[in-house]
Amino acid sequence: MSNTNKNFTLRDGANKSPWQQSAGKDMDQQEFGALEGNKIYDVLVVGAGITGITAALLLQRSGLSCLIAEAQQPGFGTTGGTSAHLNTFFDATYPEVENDFGKDAAKLLAQGGKEAFSMIQAFVKELDIDCGLEDKSAWLYAESEKESKQLQKILEASKKWT
Repeated sequence: MSNTNKNFTLRDGANKSPWQQSAGKDMDQQEFGALEGNKIYDVLVVGAGITGITAALLLQRSGLSCLIAEAQQPGFGTTGGTSAHLNTFFDATYPEVENDFGKDAAKLLAQGGKEAFSMIQAFVKELDIDCGLEDKSAWLYAESEKESKQLQKILEASKKWT
């Protein structure tokens, strides 16, 4: 069965992200297999972005059969709008998490981030994924005294939790 939606909407403008291409073949030209008529699946995963694909892989490895449903094409949505970089600075900073939910929550957030990095590194190695995964330094900068104070708090909390 061929994906017939040739005029899909790019998530973030006219450029295709690395996630919207598969082994050099654009996703709008990708062939997808037909469903087995009477097969019953244990799990339906909605969304074929990095989270949905990872969830399906982990569920399959635990012995469950999965069906992935995607409204657009794999790697669309949030995944399609990323640059595929990984970092330990989340949308909510460690000071915000600590303030809103306590020290244990900030510690769990840092621990979860480390575990996610380890999982990704293991998948890249085990599945021999040619994705150019490498460690790089990242920088945050301030444009005002107020932002400088915020960054100092983020740095102190980051040192504490990571």
